[in-house]
Amino acid sequence: MDNARERVVSMLSFALNDIENERPSSAKSTPSSSAASSSLPEDIDINTVRAIKDTFLTSSSFRLPASDFKDLIRRARSLLQKESMFNRISCSGETHVVGDLHGSLEDLARIISLKGYPSSTNKYIFNGDFVDRGPRSVEVLSIILGLKIACPDDVFLNRGNHEDHAISTVYGFKDEIQDKYTRSMTSVWSEICKLFAALPLGTLLETSRVFTSHAGPPDASIDINKDDIDLTSSLMSDDVDQRFVNVLWSDPDVTEVETRMNDKRGCGIIYGPDEVRNFLLRHDLRTFVRSHECVMNGTPLKDKRYLKNDHHLCHAASIACFEKINDGNVIIPVT
Repeated sequence: MDNARERVVSMLSFALNDIENERPSSAKSTPSSSAASSSLPEDIDINTVRAIKDTFLTSSSFRLPASDFKDLIRRARSLLQKESMFNRISCSGETHVVGDLHGSLEDLARIISLKGYPSSTNKYIFNGDFVDRGPRSVEVLSIILGLKIACPDDVFLNRGNHEDHAISTVYGFKDEIQDKYTRSMTSVWSEICKLFAALPLGTLLETSRVFTSHAGPPDASIDINKDDIDLTSSLMSDDVDQRFVNVLWSDPDVTEVETRMNDKRGCGIIYGPDEVRNFLLRHDLRTFVRSHECVMNGTPLKDKRYLKNDHHLCHAASIACFEKINDGNVIIPVT
């Protein structure tokens, strides 16, 4: 273990069996010590994130103290709030689009092992649904936020339909927070809800003219170059602009000529090939990449179920519903 990693692991170490250990990192307790202060370094770098990830992998009972977890969330949210609703990025190397991880720490670790850590020539877009369903959503979110903080210009986070306080209350993430941060549940959940509201909805890769969002392409009334409104931590209320809900909830169907309500999910729309092609033409784009659905064998380069060359499906978790029934995948758009 190199000195940097050794220093970080030492800094983060605490009683692994204590679900909510918020003691100061110093062994000498003084009256001025605050249990609410974070022990994370001021400058979080890749070595910090690597140390956290490796410790998560080697000990299922390890978790960051609540103060550190909230610190990660706040720092990442501060960065996200400076970004547009639809980000525009360029990359001279590879950009990896990582779809629904759904709390699968093993899949996230495998992707990083295969594709490397983020850099100016090795960017990442995490395309929503980081949490829910899987048992280690806290750990997945911690690593993704750490990567965003360490490499703010090389890591981008798109919101998914599960980054919503109403949905993650039903599908497991809030229960996981309750289990792992029992004594700080209210304050941790409050920070998470603020984070959800700050997440962008899509990312445009200018070099390759590829647009990625979690579920559906923005419709003609949304200008991805200009529209930038404040959203809430849940998009399930009736007063939320449904155009933006559609970006997170919609599904494609090759037989559709016009859009219709997505009755299967009870939210979003069903869209056909014309909707995608019109979106691409409006913005001079080549390809639309989405996630939101499980694929059994990863995915071919083009999703033949729906369209020919301009619609791709990316689902990273290889353990859909955690029954180990599917392969995961990562898409690397051609630059």
